[in-house]
Amino acid sequence: MALADISVEEGDDSGDRLLISVDQLADKFVRYYWRQVVPFPGNNPLVIFRQNNNPGEAEIVRQVRESREQYQTPSNMKMQDPDGWDHLLEAVGGVVDDMPLWRLQTVDNARLDFLYENMDNGDEITLQPG
Repeated sequence: MALADISVEEGDDSGDRLLISVDQLADKFVRYYWRQVVPFPGNNPLVIFRQNNNPGEAEIVRQVRESREQYQTPSNMKMQDPDGWDHLLEAVGGVVDDMPLWRLQTVDNARLDFLYENMDNGDEITLQPG
């Protein structure tokens, strides 16, 4: 979803390649998860959003939840604590870079580089033309 949104917001209708940084993706992830990390209403206020089947919270969910406990909105955090905001984006970007970004185009054990060239690491990707 982040790739699609950034493509619409930053790209144009030319069909040219588009450079997307991990920082841009991290910013989208934080904004997507910000509202989702609030405990579910109900009898147990400690029930939180679960991103995976592993015990405990997913790393990005934990990072965003901890930041949200101090700031009502991402914009408030960015204005009131710019260093904290940068640290949050760096931490979330590290997870994005480690996990979904370089595994997104893998089906079974085969790489299908149809969106961008899979470099296995790096702080940016370039979407293929078209």
